[in-house]
Amino acid sequence: THTRHNAGFMVLDRYAAKTGIVFRQGHGPYDYASFTIASNQIMLIKPNTFMNLSGNAMGYLFENMIDVDLTKILIVLDDLDLPFGTIRFRQRGGSAGHKGLEHIIDTINTKNIARLRIGIGNGYNDPIQYVLSDFSAEEFEKIDIIMDAACEGINTFINDGIKAAMNLHNRNLMDN
Repeated sequence: THTRHNAGFMVLDRYAAKTGIVFRQGHGPYDYASFTIASNQIMLIKPNTFMNLSGNAMGYLFENMIDVDLTKILIVLDDLDLPFGTIRFRQRGGSAGHKGLEHIIDTINTKNIARLRIGIGNGYNDPIQYVLSDFSAEEFEKIDIIMDAACEGINTFINDGIKAAMNLHNRNLMDN
């Protein structure tokens, strides 16, 4: 679906499509798509639990995979507090009230995990109703710009790390 709360999945779906890979059912509570860049195995993970239980997928991966490097993990999520059209990479931090990110942080017991926040905020009265609603027609016309910019940022993160992604990609795309 194209609800605001699915902005993170929308980015991953766009990235998979650009990369020519397909999501498959994982062995745990997640779907995944994988590919290799310069002999590095890359996995895109979409939890298939309720959003506020997203940490279950991370917990499963941490328990069942060898050598999970926290510096190579990027959480992609919606952010109600950022204006629509903003993409913001951060190296670490709290959940800022995002229940899915909070569950991931609690499950893996660290705030030292990179994230890409996709701004979905603008005027709203009821935050729960707002995040569960579809993007407006006007927003949906601009969604490709945001998804493509987020994918470029993910490439920078993969190739050059979080600091480069922050320096090159943190901005409101609607300001252009």
